[in-house]
Amino acid sequence: MEVGSFTGYSTVCLAEGVGNRGGGYVLSLERDGASCWLARRHVAAWAENKGERNMSEELRARLMELRSGTEDLRAKNNGFQEASVTVEYDGTTVEIAHVDDALAHLENSFEPDPAQKFDLVFLDADKTRLKEYVEIILEKFIRPGGLIAVDNVLWKGAVIKAESESLSQSESEEGWSEVHDNEKSSRRQKKLARIMHKFNSWAADNQELEVVMLTSRDGISLLRHRKSNVKCER
Repeated sequence: MEVGSFTGYSTVCLAEGVGNRGGGYVLSLERDGASCWLARRHVAAWAENKGERNMSEELRARLMELRSGTEDLRAKNNGFQEASVTVEYDGTTVEIAHVDDALAHLENSFEPDPAQKFDLVFLDADKTRLKEYVEIILEKFIRPGGLIAVDNVLWKGAVIKAESESLSQSESEEGWSEVHDNEKSSRRQKKLARIMHKFNSWAADNQELEVVMLTSRDGISLLRHRKSNVKCER
């Protein structure tokens, strides 16, 4: 499962992984109508052309058109009303669900049977509520030994500067400018960096979680419940 489809790139990556293991089910939750519209088309294009070593010129042109017109699509398709779209290929089912509030959707959903719980949840949702997402996923939706992957935990490197609460105002401004190529960071960037730092601290201090932070790109943290007591497969 993933929370936050955006263009569908990560959805396709999850579908590829599931397909390589013999097939399965990927559920993607997204609240933005334009992103649902775009993700559906990218996932459909992947399914239609899966197995072809070289992408056809027609498909390449179609995908380039979709990608280059993202902003126009966003303005044009805010009225996307379909509750969900399902794409199937060779034993893999991908469902992109349009939801008003993913956290509320998860909280109000029935807990699935153990066999239907998820092996992996990719969390790229509202940064201010990551803790609540992790808690409800651990409570209801992840199988024993399953992983939650939280994206953007370094937030463009700014989280590193957010760690220090003791910096003076002048020192802080200097540090922020270094992170952002000597340009003054926006108030929103600083706020989000502090939010991510607060989440990282909560996860690291949580005695019920095992946490590994991967520092590549924008940072991804892998979370697993300590009580899972399941050996990793090789």
